[in-house]
Amino acid sequence: MLASSLTVAAVADDEHWFGTVFPAKAVSVKSELDGIVESLDVVIGEIVASGQALASLDIEELTTQLTRSSAELRRAQAQVTEEESMVELRDAELHRRRIAGFSISQEELGMAEQLFAAAKAKLAAAQAHLEAVQADHELLLLTQRRTFIVAPIDGVVQERRVRAGDRISAGETMFEIVSPDDLYVRFAIPERARQPVELGQTVWLDGSVAAEVVAIAPGANAVTGLIVAEARLQQAALDLLGRGVRVSPENSEPLSGSGLVLQ
Repeated sequence: MLASSLTVAAVADDEHWFGTVFPAKAVSVKSELDGIVESLDVVIGEIVASGQALASLDIEELTTQLTRSSAELRRAQAQVTEEESMVELRDAELHRRRIAGFSISQEELGMAEQLFAAAKAKLAAAQAHLEAVQADHELLLLTQRRTFIVAPIDGVVQERRVRAGDRISAGETMFEIVSPDDLYVRFAIPERARQPVELGQTVWLDGSVAAEVVAIAPGANAVTGLIVAEARLQQAALDLLGRGVRVSPENSEPLSGSGLVLQ
């Protein structure tokens, strides 16, 4: 997890260092459609739950298409109902002629059978048309649902790249959401620090948040003489996310001084 390169400004002293808190998991939320950002429902730093609305898109002509599709769906459903009634009617007529026996001719019976068969064929055609219309309508409804951008995970909105009214393309990133449950701090210490850091050791961020050291670079940077290390926070600390923090090997308020900026 250690970064291959690190820009270091300065360290306060051998016992108090500076680092940056970052998430182990971050998710880019992208639009699946071309459209215009109609509304934004969250701000940077807001805690969101999986499935929560982040934004909505206005897709040109979608409303009109849905209106037309709904009307076509109603017509197709009404046609099926009408054809079902006709099948029932033709079936009843055929049944009456069959039980009439010799009182009707074979020609009349044959005609009734043909009418019943034709009614069933028309019903089958209407049902097939209804299924096609329903499929098209469901596709439009799916598109409509995709105009609502939702959070894929529980987390914190770390970045928002769009504004209301922006025109965006499918695949364009709109938000960055990070998981607050797995945060790390990356920091650097002098190679000859009086209190060297060890794996499994507890360090303290800003004197109050505990973190366990999980990785240490095998050697110091040739230019800065600093060793990069990473520690996993042992408690929630959303207010530290993305911030520079003081890192100390003991649970006490660190000394003040010029800071170390890690990028």
